[in-house]
Amino acid sequence: MELGESTEQTARRELLEETGLEVDELSLFGVFSGKELYYRYPSGEEVYNVSIVYLAHVTEETIQFLDGEHYASQYFDLADLPENVSPPIKPILRRLLEVKK
Repeated sequence: MELGESTEQTARRELLEETGLEVDELSLFGVFSGKELYYRYPSGEEVYNVSIVYLAHVTEETIQFLDGEHYASQYFDLADLPENVSPPIKPILRRLLEVKK
C-alpha cells in the first residue's frame, strides 16, 4: 500500500502493475488473517499474512508481466485449481469455493 491509498486503490494499482489488467468494478470478498495465513519462506522468515481480497470481472484475458516479478501465470476454473497453490492462499480459495457452490 502506498501512503494515503485505500485498499481498493491498492488492489487496482497492483493488478495493473503486475498483470497489465484493468477492472471496472471491485467488490470486497473478505479480510483474511490469523493462524491459517501463517507462512515460513524458504529463507526461514516467518509471516502472518493479512489479505484483503476483492472479486473482479476481468474482460481482457491477456496478462502482461510489467513488473519483472512474475513470469508465468494461468487462468483456472474454480473446479480445477492446482494443488501447488501457495499455502496462505488455500484458506481464501476454500472460502471462495464454499460461496460459489
